[in-house]
Amino acid sequence: MHLISFYSHEKPNLVYWSEDEHKEMSLGGEVCFSFSDKKRCTGYKTAEKRHPCFLSSEGIHQCGFCRSRDISKVYTRRDFRGYEEMAEELASTPYSVYLASFGDIVKCGVTQSKRIQKRLREQGADYWTEIMRLEGMDDAYEMESLLQRTFGFRNAVWAKTKLKMLGIDGKNNIYDAIQKVKEEKIFSSYIHSTDINKIKYKIPKNPILTSAVNGKILDGKASLLFFSNDSETYVVDMKKHYGKEFSFI
Repeated sequence: MHLISFYSHEKPNLVYWSEDEHKEMSLGGEVCFSFSDKKRCTGYKTAEKRHPCFLSSEGIHQCGFCRSRDISKVYTRRDFRGYEEMAEELASTPYSVYLASFGDIVKCGVTQSKRIQKRLREQGADYWTEIMRLEGMDDAYEMESLLQRTFGFRNAVWAKTKLKMLGIDGKNNIYDAIQKVKEEKIFSSYIHSTDINKIKYKIPKNPILTSAVNGKILDGKASLLFFSNDSETYVVDMKKHYGKEFSFI
């Protein structure tokens, strides 16, 4: 088996290749698996399905060939090459500009309005608010950029930082961020909501960082997978293992 990605909604989920067949698996209960050092390209995803790497590239979790064809480029870089038909559709799609806290760090991001709750759960946010709702991808991303430049909100929060922020309550930080946006007249007329939503996780405060899973699954937070074994609790950063082969024991 060959790990493609990991995400967490109601349960932590593995996305992987099994002999070039795309599969997903929810993790729960007692689980034991480990990764090899061998890494190969995870392929790419289109609107219809996932595709294995045409070049069988090794040593990297996604080669340049597959990255240039992956539909994620539409959402991360607004690169519509190969997906030209989506440009018109996304120009009239409702998009949400959100503020999210990860411990005491506040990030500003964008996602389709229909996906906002799932997206914030996937990212591992502690608190979030849908500060604005705009029609079309371009307007939403321009507003995101303006908010980041004006207030210094983060554009991304790395997994190792999220790990350091475990147990830190950032509700006051996101509240202060909302107040700053409200006080600026150029933004106040765009505000959609100031409600603060909290996401609850079943995770320990001081887990031991490890590289294999062997125990009872607790929860997932962004790319972090938590489990317990005897009296200890552990965490694996699954993103570090994207592209690696793994096997259940």
